[in-house]
Amino acid sequence: MNALAFPWLLSYLFNALWQIPLLFAAAWLVSRMLRSASARAGHRVWVAALLLQIALPACTLRITALWYALLGLLPPRAAANHADVRVLFGPTTASVTTLHIPPVLELAIVLAWACCLLYFAGRLVWGLHQTRSLARAATRISLPRELALRWSQHCRRLRISAPPPQIAASPHGIGPVTVGLHSGLVLVPSAFLENIPPADLDAVVAHELVHIARRDFAKNLFYSLVSLPIAWHPVMWRTRA
Repeated sequence: MNALAFPWLLSYLFNALWQIPLLFAAAWLVSRMLRSASARAGHRVWVAALLLQIALPACTLRITALWYALLGLLPPRAAANHADVRVLFGPTTASVTTLHIPPVLELAIVLAWACCLLYFAGRLVWGLHQTRSLARAATRISLPRELALRWSQHCRRLRISAPPPQIAASPHGIGPVTVGLHSGLVLVPSAFLENIPPADLDAVVAHELVHIARRDFAKNLFYSLVSLPIAWHPVMWRTRA
């Protein structure tokens, strides 16, 4: 494996090193200015910041090329009838300044990034496996008539279509938490329904059903997948949070 074969990858990693904190700072400022707006607006700001943190390091902004492209949009000046002297300002030869890194260090950077990628991908796969095991081990609960009625009312208010989400008791004491890509499954600890006051139960049910209505589990899975190339960056973790 030769790191010299990955110039784009090295450029992406070095760009991500400084661009991700700048994007985080910009998103933080915008979210502060939108404090009086809805929570959905703030969420969209951070989602946009995350997607830019993933995509922007792959882009190369050439200021000189952009400047000449803009000049090319201007209409050409009419030619003069008399002889004149034309003076051109600007570089006459291409000059590129690059950062020279020893090949051994380049190889070490690529290998370190590959190890991080495999580690976080493995964590994601393991987390999905654990989630699936929890869902399979949970016991589906038949809700009492009054609670089933309130459950249906919440589903109608949140416009959750069929099949309706289910609620299950987990023997591992996890929850309340929502899992599932399609219909959704609310996991609660065993004896949870017997020990919680009705008012608090309504709040918990509404909260978890909102996660299902917004498809938060699927969205978080998508964010985890697309952010794997920059999962090594601590500032990206704050953006995800």
